[in-house]
Amino acid sequence: MKRKVAEIILILLFYLIQVTFGNAIGIGGITPNLLIILPVLFGFFKGRNEGMLVGFLSGVMYDLFLFFTVWIFSIGFCIHRIFFGNIL
Repeated sequence: MKRKVAEIILILLFYLIQVTFGNAIGIGGITPNLLIILPVLFGFFKGRNEGMLVGFLSGVMYDLFLFFTVWIFSIGFCIHRIFFGNIL
């Protein structure tokens, strides 16, 4: 339970860093998408299922705070993790 709460806090922290310092981190106008990088890291270190869960939660974060149609980013990040996990 503590680990899941820590993951949610980490996702929120990465989202806040991306929104707040995104332009400062960017090089040549290209900013990194930290919430795409996070599921990949979790997939490498914790396994495919953990990466998919973090990808789904990162997508939910995008959907809720950017006011897009719900589930677009959630499903997209999860599919991204499945595809990326199958390649590696």
